[in-house]
Amino acid sequence: MSDSSLIMTLLGQATFLLPTILICIIGITMIQKRLPMGKARKSGVLGFTLLLVGAIANLLFYALMNRFLSSQDYSGHGYMQMINTFYRLLSVLLHSGGLVLLIMAICGKDGKADPKTGNDNPYGQ
Repeated sequence: MSDSSLIMTLLGQATFLLPTILICIIGITMIQKRLPMGKARKSGVLGFTLLLVGAIANLLFYALMNRFLSSQDYSGHGYMQMINTFYRLLSVLLHSGGLVLLIMAICGKDGKADPKTGNDNPYGQ
């Protein structure tokens, strides 16, 4: 596989991941601008960052795996199941960690929801 086909594979994979990458970048930017300094802001930025790293790792893993499988050297193909399992574990950890941090940012300051006040329900009791 030539270098130009690797670039084409990367671009092809990037088109499918473009919405995820854009949402993560926009999310990081919005949290940085709109939330005050504190744990919620740190959790939100770190959560979106983990999701972004997971998307980029996905892009690189499948492009390099495609290049590896199309190479003429078949000596390492016996390790494919182990490599794929390791990557899936890493991917699950990145995505679940990112989502947990985003949930913590949504819930509020110390991972707890803000207490209700008496005026929260505009329609009465």
